[in-house]
Amino acid sequence: MVKAKQAARAVGAITVIGFASKILGFVREMVLANYYGAGAAMDAYNIASNIPGILLVGLGTAITTTFIPAFTRRAERAGKEGAFALTRNLITAFGLVGLFICLFGILFAPYITRLLAPYFDPAKAALTTALSRILLLGGTFTILNGLCVGLLQAQERFVVPALVGFPMNFVIILAVVLFAGRFGIHALAAGAALAAAAQVLFQVPSIRGTGFRFWPVLDLNDADLRRVAVLVFPVFAGTMLLQVNTIVDRIFASGLPVGSISSITYANRINGFVSGIVAAAISTVALPALSRAAAAGDLDRLRRTMLYAARAMNALVIPMVAGLVVLRVPIVRLLFERGAFDARATVMTATALLYLSLGLAAYGLRDVAARTFYALQDTVTPMTNSLITVGINIGLLFLLVPRWGLAGLTGATSLSGALGTLLLFVQLRLKMGRVGGRAILGSLAKVSLAATVMAGAVGYLYPVLARLLPGGGFLPRLAVLVAVSGVGALVYVAVLWLLRAEEIAIAKGILRK
Repeated sequence: MVKAKQAARAVGAITVIGFASKILGFVREMVLANYYGAGAAMDAYNIASNIPGILLVGLGTAITTTFIPAFTRRAERAGKEGAFALTRNLITAFGLVGLFICLFGILFAPYITRLLAPYFDPAKAALTTALSRILLLGGTFTILNGLCVGLLQAQERFVVPALVGFPMNFVIILAVVLFAGRFGIHALAAGAALAAAAQVLFQVPSIRGTGFRFWPVLDLNDADLRRVAVLVFPVFAGTMLLQVNTIVDRIFASGLPVGSISSITYANRINGFVSGIVAAAISTVALPALSRAAAAGDLDRLRRTMLYAARAMNALVIPMVAGLVVLRVPIVRLLFERGAFDARATVMTATALLYLSLGLAAYGLRDVAARTFYALQDTVTPMTNSLITVGINIGLLFLLVPRWGLAGLTGATSLSGALGTLLLFVQLRLKMGRVGGRAILGSLAKVSLAATVMAGAVGYLYPVLARLLPGGGFLPRLAVLVAVSGVGALVYVAVLWLLRAEEIAIAKGILRK
């Protein structure tokens, strides 16, 4: 198992890189908001991006998740070269699968569009179909990216996989800035397809540094290949079912006022700052450690690792959620309100952000629990849990959207996520026995109390500082948000210290290292 200090350093490194990557991601979203706003073209693009999302993104994530335990077991049994042989077989097999899926998606794109956006008019549906076909041209690279990430992370090389957001964002930004004036929204789709290839190429030098060399091999008799194939499907189905949550949301949103889909997407981009920096860093480092503990049959170590990850998730995610809730309007205004993104789009995006952010902590804890199941070679339970979560979400959407529109839609997503996470931890307890539920709930209570006090301080201080630093420009707004966030962080830490919460030591160790 990775030692605690090494794990903290890895989480800290990924967090810092993730922070920088998300900043660049926000620059990308600011560029998109400036050129395209929250109108019909962006609505069409966001639906189009769901088509490769359904077919390929979930599969890439599933491959990464199942590959790491398989690589670890093969290396223990047959050495590093044996694990590399398995990797070549997997790249060849899943590369062919990805190519077939892309061709299928391109052929049936009009029908998938009609399924995902039943309320779009014919012109908007045709645009969505054209954009989805462009995006699918880079689809195979999405699967290969999952294998590249898994190969590096399985060897405890976390930095380069964390950096793949940089080439992706650079390619998209350049494509939009250089070609949006001539090709409109099609420039964004082409840039996204090229960005998928850039992510794979970016990791090649680091992969070669591990000693791995690729040549096509397809051995369908390889027992480990068959095991990965069997395990991938439930993980893929579970990941896809979580994608279905987003898809179902957008189906309902396609019947709401123009710009609703784009507003949800922009809000999710902001939430991604939290999930992509902190939640992903913790769960990424946890999976190899969980896998080794499970492979050794050491359930006590597995519980400790899972509990550490869960408490770290609480300590770092919940205060960020509180900040997003209180400062949602100034954050959206700072990031996006310029060019084609007007005040109406700000209000819609801030509304979506309010309710979506409430589910961030639950989804972070769900990821910890799911990866514990994956380490135990159980991919079916998270899949069934995802199915239940989607069912709950659909029921809540029918109940809440007719009454509260966009607020009801985004609130249903967060509430269903929280209920699904609670159920998954119950299922984990049934499988493992004791999981430290009281410690997690105690952590949640202390952190929530500290975050509530912080939110009150931030809510009081923001208008005061906004009056002291008047002006509608980017820099005054940024200065106020930075100052308020700094004070909020100090208040949060002070309250945890008064509560003598162990979470302060966990968060301090991760952030320091």
